[in-house]
Amino acid sequence: MKLEITPIQLLLVGIGMAFLIEGMIYFLFPSSIKNMLEHIKEMSPLVLRNLGFLAMITGLIIVYMVIK
Repeated sequence: MKLEITPIQLLLVGIGMAFLIEGMIYFLFPSSIKNMLEHIKEMSPLVLRNLGFLAMITGLIIVYMVIK
């Protein structure tokens, strides 16, 4: 039996998973998150942009590997 998922359902599952993981991190490690945010404030915009780009590429590779 194959489960049929529409693209909208898949998008909503992805968004839900992102909220779930993000919420777990804030719930489990609140003091670490505060420390990390202080370090982020000190980073240059270029470093933050590069980290964001790296995160996007990593996510794209994971999605590609799962769909392939």
